[in-house]
Amino acid sequence: MLILGLVLFSRFGLALGPAMDGAGFRLSPGQVVELVPNVMALALFIASVIMLLGTLARTQREAGIYTAPLTFVAIFLAVFSMSSSEFSLGTYAVPILGNSLAMRETLLDSLSPVTLLLAVACNLALFAALVWVSVRLYHREEVLFRP
Repeated sequence: MLILGLVLFSRFGLALGPAMDGAGFRLSPGQVVELVPNVMALALFIASVIMLLGTLARTQREAGIYTAPLTFVAIFLAVFSMSSSEFSLGTYAVPILGNSLAMRETLLDSLSPVTLLLAVACNLALFAALVWVSVRLYHREEVLFRP
């Protein structure tokens, strides 16, 4: 939905405000291709974190309490990535922050394939590890039959 929204926003050529002097926001097909693996890897990582936290919770309310801080961390990292600072290559390995940085560079049309690969690979590795942990937890009876 994020990519679709950006593409639609781009197609209508909406100006980004008075500072842009009427220059429209445009996404090239290459930029859309760069966004797809980045957003997909981020979605898999977030889903695996929510799945693991939900596995540890006894009720839906408890799961919501466990996942609420994740929302604040994600927002903080995304806002932090929009600063004008220069970030080292290792920063792209940090989940959510690396994706936000890669998305920022994609929108600015200055993304390096190495940074995109690092952000996606780290998210996919963490996704695999978190799913593995969740599956291992489900093999225990006490997770399945809690009072």
